[in-house]
Amino acid sequence: YYQFNVVAGSEGTPHACLVRAVEPLENIDLMRLRRGAMKDANLTSGPGKLCLAFGIDKSFNNEDLLGEKVWIEEGVEIK
Repeated sequence: YYQFNVVAGSEGTPHACLVRAVEPLENIDLMRLRRGAMKDANLTSGPGKLCLAFGIDKSFNNEDLLGEKVWIEEGVEIK
């Protein structure tokens, strides 16, 4: 399994955040195809699971979060 770590420090400084789980709000049908038959609540409920659901693999290593392949957006509050 792969894991999605976001490096937040400068090169050589070990500052990173492991994204452990997310609540998907869109493209859920594609995530279901990638993960197989399961409850939607389990699609992205762990670091390896969310990478499978999002299609994140080794090809994402060292990608710039300001690029077009992977990015982080401001979210919406879920109540």
